Amino acid sequence: MLKSVKASLLGATLLAISGLQSVQATPVLVQDFWGKDAQNQQVHFARLVVDTKAATQWNGNFYQATNWQSFTIFGQDVQTPAFNFLAEFDISDLLKGFTFLQFDVSDVNNQYNFFGINFGNVNDAYYELRLADLPYSDPQGEVFAGSNVIAPTATVDAPTSLGMLAIAATAIAWRRRQQSQLSK
Repeated sequence: MLKSVKASLLGATLLAISGLQSVQATPVLVQDFWGKDAQNQQVHFARLVVDTKAATQWNGNFYQATNWQSFTIFGQDVQTPAFNFLAEFDISDLLKGFTFLQFDVSDVNNQYNFFGINFGNVNDAYYELRLADLPYSDPQGEVFAGSNVIAPTATVDAPTSLGMLAIAATAIAWRRRQQSQLSK
């Protein structure tokens, strides 16, 4: 009885594992942009994703990317390349995020102009999102700017790798245990 339960569990586990696809993903850096609206509430308005594999080595462990994988502003995708885009990061420590980031994304569907420069931390950063149909000198055109924008960086990696490794280790341990019981 116990052997049939174990065999059923093993079969169900193998069936579940066979449905998983192997993920061979390279890490990407994700930059979320949050702004304070008129009610002083945080609003997520943009996300920048840079593929680390598409970057070129610049100086030692530092790499530079001149294109992004995706850039969305208020849910609208921005086409690459853009004028004056440069993202720099340390490939040996991706958890630090971008060490330098600058971009000038103008005329996003003729609605927004988005500019930014970041020297590695939020205190040395300036971002400005403006309405494209108003002149730059018009204060009504400013959507988010300066200290009203925060942009922490996060890294994303392949989460299934650790799970697959744990399942393999469990399967090896279970097989060794079965072999030791059979030899008794």
